[in-house]
Amino acid sequence: MTFNRIASLVVAVGYVVAGLASGRDASVVAFVVITALFPLPFIWFPEAFGRYVGPANMGYINRPTPPVFVAIAGWLLLMIVPGVILMAR
Repeated sequence: MTFNRIASLVVAVGYVVAGLASGRDASVVAFVVITALFPLPFIWFPEAFGRYVGPANMGYINRPTPPVFVAIAGWLLLMIVPGVILMAR
């Protein structure tokens, strides 16, 4: 688990550095920073997010999600979204 935390932090810092080095305005850089930091909790704490089953009166999330799927979703968000934002803007 420690490897995932270190690797995801390195990737997020890489996106932040790339955003700063891109020479774009501050709003784009801030958006890249936010989108790079958003998936980190899903990678760092997948057990906590996987145990969430939602409010009792809503039947959409009615059983726990395996932590590995939460971590995979976090990695997908981390690897795709900030890069697309850097390329698109």
